[in-house]
Amino acid sequence: MKYAKIIVTSVVIFLSGNFNQASASCTQDANGDLIIQRVAGTQLTATCKSDIQQYDQEITQLGLCASFPISGSAIDVGLGLAQCQNLLSQPLDVSLSIGSSQSISALGPEPGTYNFFYRLVPARAKYKALWKFSQSIVGGNGTNVVNANQSGTWCYPAPFEYTTSTIFDGIRPNVCVNSEPSSLPLSTYFFDNVGFSSWEAITSVPVPNAAPLQRQYQIDTDAYQNILLVDSNLNVIQSESAKGDTEYVVAIQKLDPPLEVSAGSPLVFETTLTDKARVSIGCSADINTSCVVNTPYTSTSLDLKID
Repeated sequence: MKYAKIIVTSVVIFLSGNFNQASASCTQDANGDLIIQRVAGTQLTATCKSDIQQYDQEITQLGLCASFPISGSAIDVGLGLAQCQNLLSQPLDVSLSIGSSQSISALGPEPGTYNFFYRLVPARAKYKALWKFSQSIVGGNGTNVVNANQSGTWCYPAPFEYTTSTIFDGIRPNVCVNSEPSSLPLSTYFFDNVGFSSWEAITSVPVPNAAPLQRQYQIDTDAYQNILLVDSNLNVIQSESAKGDTEYVVAIQKLDPPLEVSAGSPLVFETTLTDKARVSIGCSADINTSCVVNTPYTSTSLDLKID
């Protein structure tokens, strides 16, 4: 069996506050509580991870490309993807709970060497997640009211639809409480921005888990992954004022090594909910104050297996 693990990640997230803040580590103690390592006198940001409890999303296209399908100046992504092989006969829905997996039978690709994998999915996905901190964290109260904050050690994504820029409207897209919730809402995350300190519709990630400041905001055919926001016609979103028109997210990932497909090879994609939900945390220089929860986001993985 030929096997390639493909991680398709919502890679970029806005962080609130000073974009030049240092990064802090977020680790787990023996009880599994998340600990943010702070330094007195230094503003910090941290990314904390937790298991995704549930993940629901349509997969519109999955495919393989012999060469990178989009030129650096191209707007029409659909035209570029037409050079690839979409391996789904129709869009399908993926609904996974923690620890579960779902196998997806796909059309057999033509024999050849494939250097890139792509995934086209709606810009909106639903998920549940929960973070348990060792200290009280300032978050939202579950409403989309401006400046409605509350604190707690248990935090989870908001029950309303939110985007990467919701927090800049003064609304925290999360909930923090002092006791473990008996149930979690299915939150809708609208991925309408791949920028860090400004809005962007295109980003390239040089290596897996690259820090935001390592990413570029243009097509890079040598990068580990390129991510583009497109409208219903699969054209790249051209301006921040049009970000509400984002309909799909396209992820194009370099396969290293390339995938060799021989005649008659059946293909199975296996989606397993083993990746993490992530949330950005901001901490002031005063270690006597509470850190604040910013924007939760998710990643998913696809295992590509060819018998």
